[in-house]
Amino acid sequence: MIFLSGCAVKSFVAESTSFSDEGSLEKIVSSVRRNNISEESFVIEKANCSMTRNNERTRFIFNVKFNKPDTYLLSIRNSAGIEGARIYISKDTLLINDRMGKKVLHGSPQDLEKISGFPLFVLKMVFGDFVPAGGNKILKSEKSSNKVFVLQEYQGNIFQYILDIKAEKVLSIVVKNSVSKEELTINYAKFSNSAKHIPGIIEVNDLYRNLHAKIRLDRVIVPWEGEIEFIPGKGYTNEKIK
Repeated sequence: MIFLSGCAVKSFVAESTSFSDEGSLEKIVSSVRRNNISEESFVIEKANCSMTRNNERTRFIFNVKFNKPDTYLLSIRNSAGIEGARIYISKDTLLINDRMGKKVLHGSPQDLEKISGFPLFVLKMVFGDFVPAGGNKILKSEKSSNKVFVLQEYQGNIFQYILDIKAEKVLSIVVKNSVSKEELTINYAKFSNSAKHIPGIIEVNDLYRNLHAKIRLDRVIVPWEGEIEFIPGKGYTNEKIK
């Protein structure tokens, strides 16, 4: 599951909206974005994932290190704790240490976008962040009870958010690619009482690939101070990502 830019808080422009108070909308969006964990460097020390694809179920654990604004290091392990892959992502580099195949795959973040069908910044959304697209331009917004519904479009992708006004967090995101017809839905639940209100449960549904994943974040440290270093396996072959 490979799917497993920082933007400053700016004003939003509503082209067509049923949410009459644009100042109130901007305030809500700014509050939600202040709770983004990617506003700081962070580390997810342990996360459990149960994934089903084409009726085949897989379980694994992973951890994530993130250095603001755009550098990740992911380590994926089986249930016994044996590492299968380590993935390094930066602004211009993608490296995958494939321990099973004894090789290091190298490429660019654009390779991830080709594989997944979605922009790379969607990775931040997986962990519950509100990441506006398309120059912060909101096509439509609607307020209902304690929720705000926001619609954006960017490079052929449609982004539909549901924001919780009280918790100041994203409740769900739907990302649709109008060209490839791919669709990704992410739902969040069991928010922590910490300052960032980090979701404890994340559910990802990829209709295009018939994939469902349930992620449990067990330990998250934010802010985090540390270095990210990718150490390739000794004697591994080097291959370009195809």
